Amino acid sequence: MTSAKSMGSKPMNPINQTDVEPFDLRILVKLDKVEDRTKGGIILTDASRQADQQGAVRGTLVAAGENAWNDTGRDFHKPVPGDRVMIGRHTGTRFKEGDDLYALCNDEDVVARLSA
Repeated sequence: MTSAKSMGSKPMNPINQTDVEPFDLRILVKLDKVEDRTKGGIILTDASRQADQQGAVRGTLVAAGENAWNDTGRDFHKPVPGDRVMIGRHTGTRFKEGDDLYALCNDEDVVARLSA
């Protein structure tokens, strides 16, 4: 059986290196790695790293469902794959693929777009 990607029915997304393709209003965000050491070399505990991420989590939008941000009723520049975004800390479903951590969540869970 061949996948839709190999059949060429949908263009490949070079940013999305996973087998996960979000549907409808869902988006896929590759989360930034949390450093385990400070710039000065001090090793951070798990509690310190969690405190650093209290409010929101930063990452890169890697894929978006076909209806993501279409129902907002507002005219704004919609995030696209490759944009840096911030999502709520406890939103979505987290999963690991290789060494990378991803969040599959709703489009409304994006609270900000980050400047490069």
